[in-house]
Amino acid sequence: MTRFIYSIKFDNGKSSTCLSVERIYDPLRYFRAKFGEDSVIEVYERTGDGKSIPSTLLPLSQEEEEAIAPRAT
Repeated sequence: MTRFIYSIKFDNGKSSTCLSVERIYDPLRYFRAKFGEDSVIEVYERTGDGKSIPSTLLPLSQEEEEAIAPRAT
């Protein structure tokens, strides 16, 4: 089972981590809605031991992810 790990950086200099078994699309918007529009400044996603990817480079929806994913032939 893939676990998605979200690193959240707040405007007060603190940070937090959130684990999810499902991908959160548009994590910056999601965590701003959860913690306050002005309090969350950055979100990074990583799976397992993979590289952290900034939310600005992540797909905003499942449809967008499917459209940009390489097709298996």
